[in-house]
Amino acid sequence: MMSKTTDLKRRQFLKQLALAAGGTSLLSYQGQLQLIQSAYAAGSSDYGNTLTDHKTLVCVFLFGGNDSFNMFIPYSGDQRTYYETARSGLEITKGVNPDQINPADVVEAYDPENPGISHGEYAFHPSMPNITSLYNSNKLAVVANTGNLIEPVTRAQYLDRKNNGILLPSGIFSHSHMQNYWQTSEEPNPGQVRTGWGGRMADMIMDTNSASSVQALYTMTGIHPWEVGNDVIQLSIGSSGLTNVSYINGSNDRSNAWSQILADSHLSANPLEETYAIASDSTKDSVAVIQSALAGAPDFGTITGNSLANQLRVAAQLISMRDDPLLNQRRQIIFVGLGGWDTHGNQLETHAYRLGQVDTALSLFQQAMDAEGYADSVTTFTASEFGRSLTINGDGTDHAWGAHALVMGGAVNGGKVLGTLPSLQLGAVGGQDDAGNDGRIIPTTAIDQYGAALAEWFGLNSSDIDDIFPNLTNFPSSNLPLLFT
Repeated sequence: MMSKTTDLKRRQFLKQLALAAGGTSLLSYQGQLQLIQSAYAAGSSDYGNTLTDHKTLVCVFLFGGNDSFNMFIPYSGDQRTYYETARSGLEITKGVNPDQINPADVVEAYDPENPGISHGEYAFHPSMPNITSLYNSNKLAVVANTGNLIEPVTRAQYLDRKNNGILLPSGIFSHSHMQNYWQTSEEPNPGQVRTGWGGRMADMIMDTNSASSVQALYTMTGIHPWEVGNDVIQLSIGSSGLTNVSYINGSNDRSNAWSQILADSHLSANPLEETYAIASDSTKDSVAVIQSALAGAPDFGTITGNSLANQLRVAAQLISMRDDPLLNQRRQIIFVGLGGWDTHGNQLETHAYRLGQVDTALSLFQQAMDAEGYADSVTTFTASEFGRSLTINGDGTDHAWGAHALVMGGAVNGGKVLGTLPSLQLGAVGGQDDAGNDGRIIPTTAIDQYGAALAEWFGLNSSDIDDIFPNLTNFPSSNLPLLFT
């Protein structure tokens, strides 16, 4: 019989390992451990038989709050006047210098609902020449002013929110609250597992990958709420692939001790220990499969230059192997990310550098997808917890609300601006979309609507989409129907 001291050390070891299990060489154990306390309904359709093609969704999360009003910039008209007035000192000026908007790079913000009609002249940041080219070649679209909403909100309703009962996400303007809400589209509920809408999508279509020995939900930048499901298990992979952990895959005393702990846990009467042991065995097997798949994939060495590009390089390798017998995955969901977007100071320099990283990474990734014939079956989209204020605080901007996003791929209705471009006039002088007087723009397209359009392209039906996005029915238009061709 195991002594109390030995049993205590064993339990402490298991606890410590659980805290460290989100590394780049392990599957997240969270998915399987959640099975103890909850289960998510499977999709209402027989996706395993109906979704016979291959598709991959790639989420690019910009951590910190991307100032999208300096990413997609009005060039002329009233919007330019409002922008320059609010942004005086941090506006992107017109001219021919590298940090200015060159007239040759101006694009039309075409309205997909009215072909040939433009919302006006806009330009991407000067650090994004490749994104400009992708937009002009109809491979990239802008989703205007999207953000965290429970129901539609006007300026008047927001200002009178204490009296009118309007429903708002908690912690607006807070990094942690808005990151979690963006990724889950749910308010926290004590005692209930909080899943992300990427994970819920993966739960719904699990049977499309029933022939695969690993589940096709990957993160290249650690574990985050977006890819957490109740049934699927996300695989955390570093930008250089997977590496073995010595105490799991080695042949030393520590590895032998770990193997004995797992053997004992399989026989345990404690369901948590038994489930943990099962998850660990599954992890070891899955890591071996992914390592073999990455070893057999093309190198994609052209996707390089920064940390985001390195993550997308591994994503490209996984995509290239999705119909290989090693993976055999008809649907893949991939999460990548880049930090450094909380630009309270030194914004012009910092933001230009970060946007340049995105420009390089996305363009090289799309070139690779085009070259390999995956363009129509891979959709890449950006996200950030919130936008930033139009007004400035010296040489930076503050936390705000609505923001523009980018969607890229061969199936995208590119060269268009989806949703509603907001007025950039400050509320103090009549701005209808300002939550106050500082240019914190109220979103006009909810994350639920944005996600629903992506889920529809991915192949989910309207009933399952409604289940994934709990607030969707609060909006008059359930998604962005013209986001894809």
